[in-house]
Amino acid sequence: MLATAKFFYVLVRDDALVPRRLVCAQLSGLAGGVLAVLLMLSVTSSRFSDFGGAIDLLLAIGIFAAGAVGTTVCVYALLGSFRRRA
Repeated sequence: MLATAKFFYVLVRDDALVPRRLVCAQLSGLAGGVLAVLLMLSVTSSRFSDFGGAIDLLLAIGIFAAGAVGTTVCVYALLGSFRRRA
């Protein structure tokens, strides 16, 4: 919740998305998505071979997407806190 508020604060302050900051945040988001899926697998004591059907795959894709978006928003907000737009 705090990261989302900070994201919107940085977005309003800069009047637009800063491309370089956004690309860095999106690359970090990929790592966040992978870590979210790995966390899901460790919490449920599962392996990729345990996926039984389409719903398991859809759930894993959803968890990846949530982790990627959350990490992207957090990293963009953090980068916006430290770097001012020129």
